[in-house]
Amino acid sequence: MYLYPKIYEFIKIRNKFVEKIWALLCVSFAAQIATSPLSLYYFNQFPNYFLVSNIIVVPLASLIVYGGIALITFSFIPVVSDIIAIVLTYMLKILNLTVYSIEHLPYSTSVIVINSMQMGLLYLFLIILFYFFESKRAFLLKGALIIFLFTVLLFSINSIRNMYSKEITFYVQDKGTAIDIRSGKNVVFITDDHILENPAMLDFFIKGNRTKNGVRHIVTVSLTDVPQKDTLIGKDICLYHNFIAFRGNRFVLLNKSHIFPSDKGILCDYIYISHKANRKNTDFIKTSEVKKLILGSGMPLYRKTELHKEFPSVKGYLLYDLKKRGAFTFTPL
Repeated sequence: MYLYPKIYEFIKIRNKFVEKIWALLCVSFAAQIATSPLSLYYFNQFPNYFLVSNIIVVPLASLIVYGGIALITFSFIPVVSDIIAIVLTYMLKILNLTVYSIEHLPYSTSVIVINSMQMGLLYLFLIILFYFFESKRAFLLKGALIIFLFTVLLFSINSIRNMYSKEITFYVQDKGTAIDIRSGKNVVFITDDHILENPAMLDFFIKGNRTKNGVRHIVTVSLTDVPQKDTLIGKDICLYHNFIAFRGNRFVLLNKSHIFPSDKGILCDYIYISHKANRKNTDFIKTSEVKKLILGSGMPLYRKTELHKEFPSVKGYLLYDLKKRGAFTFTPL
């Protein structure tokens, strides 16, 4: 309410039709300014065509609200309520089609990731800027610009950090295995066919983390198609059967199809035990040197209890339960 009249007064328009469009654009612009830091923090994206979409969406949404009220008001008159319901249905279809069409235009959104501190700085910048427009004091403008430049600096530092950082993440997936091995903005995604056949699961559990880390390129490797010989992917990742070597750290992925001799331990740093692994798959751990056992989130409770009894922390094993503690991320030195 504060921003709208300030923006509206910038241009004086005499034509009533154009004035209505200008007023609508002012409302959209004011709302976007006020909510952008919050929406960037939670959704990590900025709608580039918000002015275009709001010209259609806002009036149509208003008509839909009025139509809903009319439908309730005349619900006791079958013929009238049926006609209103048909009109309302078509308006909703037009609204959905409009939003969908604009969403799929080229460059419809920009991915911008900020943290809570940057969100607070952006709001502080806006508040000081508003005070400057009211008081016209130069020091307020200088203060606002300093805060904005500092926010941009933090954003640049985070982008550079993501560009050179490396990590491996085991995600929470009750019905499958999902592992991201990230080197800068490139990811090797190791998963199984169940998740590949249900891409919606990727969006819900994994997309947010990739967006936060600025991932641009993804190579997907199915557990059913892992290389049968040492395969180097990039400079840091080597795959072989169910073994992963990542910057000097060794990972073993256990499922039902991989059984090691129980009397011959292996030397590794981390062992991921999927929900499909049984007792035969884990017997070899007793004679192995391991830093951490990662329990798949889909593992039955009774099996987790067995593993806690077999490999308690006092014996040097540290169990990490994805179901209880969330995704496990390891950052190599």
